[in-house]
Amino acid sequence: MNKNLILGLIIFILALGINACDSGGVSADKDAKDIVNKIFPASQNSTSFGSAKKYGSGVIKIKDFSITPVNLGKKFTFEELVIEKFDSKNLRPNFYKMSFKGLHFTDDMFPKKGVTAQLKMAGIDELVMDIDVEQIYKPATKKFEFQMDLAFRKLAELNVSIKLDNVDEAILDPKAAADPAKAMAIFSSAKLKTATVTLRNIGLLQKITKTMPPQTMTMAKVQLKMQADRAIDPIQKRFFTALGQFVDNKGTILMGANPLEPVTLGLLMNPATQKATINKLNISVVSQ
Repeated sequence: MNKNLILGLIIFILALGINACDSGGVSADKDAKDIVNKIFPASQNSTSFGSAKKYGSGVIKIKDFSITPVNLGKKFTFEELVIEKFDSKNLRPNFYKMSFKGLHFTDDMFPKKGVTAQLKMAGIDELVMDIDVEQIYKPATKKFEFQMDLAFRKLAELNVSIKLDNVDEAILDPKAAADPAKAMAIFSSAKLKTATVTLRNIGLLQKITKTMPPQTMTMAKVQLKMQADRAIDPIQKRFFTALGQFVDNKGTILMGANPLEPVTLGLLMNPATQKATINKLNISVVSQ
């Protein structure tokens, strides 16, 4: 398990970082556009949407929301973007809660052609993704919380939850957060309180088991057991053991970091202190 890859994923994830009276119209479209532009700067993304409606509770529903990241050059269209909460008072929002619903994957969205055909061979006729995301930043205490629920309908659900202390407010700037070097600098002084990643199977493994030859699944389990047996690092051993159990029981795998006291992320980024710091994270990996 590549620890640098995991750390990079956490940073990427952080950088990303419903109804009463209908009051749609020009005002809703303007509010929706203002919020979208704050979260997805035009310098880094091209965005568009069909229509927007505003509700008495302050919720905004946006239909046919599309985003094309400049660095990818690929267009992703969601059936609906629901903005439940958003800090409109500050130039850089301290909080937001929103849901991206119904991203239907097509072959051109993947780095290589033929992925959808491979998915169909595994019994997955359609890949549809929903994302719920919530971020809270408290300037007075420099506390940062991030929660993301990502679901591939009828296949699997991924939940990511992170709590940090001593986070510089520069993280609220999408331009800074999108720059790997700047993001690393911002998070170098931040302290990790807790982090959990939960992967829940809701049909994926059943589909794979049904379409794959029995010997293929058996070999996969054998390989995972061999990896666990050979692993010297206790975290890697727990990971491969739990992954093997996850494949076997088709349930949930939970990975968590619960340090006894907050751990400075900069120490995780430094090769000289990385190993000792990881040992302080109190990492758990279990299958349920």
